[in-house]
Amino acid sequence: MTGAAVKLERPIGQAAFARDALTWFGYALYGYWSYAWGLFGPVMPFIREELKLNYGIAALHFSALALGPLLAGLIGYHIIRRAGPARTIAGGMLLIVAGIALVLIGTNPACTICGAWLVGFGGSPAAQSIIACLTERFPANRSKTIVELTISSATFTALAPLAVAACINLGLNWKAAIFSAIPVLALIVLLAKTSSASFRWQLHETHATDSRALPAAYWLYFSIVFLSVSGEWSVCFWCTEYLERALHFSAANACAGLSAFLIAMFTGRLIGTRLTSTASTHKLLLLATATTAVGFFTFWLSSAPLLVVLGLIILGLGQSNVYPFALSAAIGASPGKAAKATATMSLSTGAAIFGAPLLLGMLADKIGIGQSYGLVAIFFAAALTAAAFAFTLNRDL
Repeated sequence: MTGAAVKLERPIGQAAFARDALTWFGYALYGYWSYAWGLFGPVMPFIREELKLNYGIAALHFSALALGPLLAGLIGYHIIRRAGPARTIAGGMLLIVAGIALVLIGTNPACTICGAWLVGFGGSPAAQSIIACLTERFPANRSKTIVELTISSATFTALAPLAVAACINLGLNWKAAIFSAIPVLALIVLLAKTSSASFRWQLHETHATDSRALPAAYWLYFSIVFLSVSGEWSVCFWCTEYLERALHFSAANACAGLSAFLIAMFTGRLIGTRLTSTASTHKLLLLATATTAVGFFTFWLSSAPLLVVLGLIILGLGQSNVYPFALSAAIGASPGKAAKATATMSLSTGAAIFGAPLLLGMLADKIGIGQSYGLVAIFFAAALTAAAFAFTLNRDL
């Protein structure tokens, strides 16, 4: 890998960037990993029934998915540097397909859990490469690029349960739904091949630059991502349980509350693309973490259903943009090391997804789900404190 360091992000008010064919291809591949990941939730009841699994063994599929990015956070950068982004992306997509195939042919949980791990691990270095290449390709629009990548992820994630429902309604079984991940990837690649564009995934990092340790400022944003993702996934995993057990919502209303949070997350990312041209990344990160904290405390400290749901909506609007803005700031703090910064960030998200919901569940067994949500309050409050500190350090940017 050769070339120059990453430029600083564009000044406020600069013209929006033109998304070329490679950009859309990257968005689609990034979203595809989310689609493959998102299939596991809706098909898990069918897998559990067919393989006669208890809840504990079934949950290991989700742990395996999360373990993939955690491991990729440790070694993903070395894979990217040695294989190059193009081979890493292609290899990652093949590993996702291999994981899907294992789930399809699996007759025991060891096989299906291994398949889930391949989906999680294979997609992570590929996603790291896509983020690094596109943010280095459009350094002046780094925040916008990352937000749009997360929009693609959210869109493809939402398509996964719809695909499962369509297969079931057509009289097909759950394996047809899982299999859909293969033709979806084939369609994305086919559409890209029909384009006249030349798809060259390139990173311009020198070995002398990318071998150095990440700067101290990077780890501040790393901590913000870890704390905010820990809170986000704790809400995603345990929100319905909290609403039912602690606030006595009906099962249907509890699911509706979680849906309000997820819809707000998607809406927030659409808003985030507009906000990137109005203020600096550090201001937007502070705004996002503050909105998240206000939303969570409104949700957690309220008993009136309308306020609870309002809190979930505010929480979703804020939390939706914490990761993209924090990652953008982390890459900006690490000139010439976009791939290393992006890959290492997977360690933060993987650890958060793998550990936080489990820790909250263990705590809930001891003190109850209502009290255990105090841990989530600590996560979001600490993320806001760290973002405020980062803003103070970069007030003039």
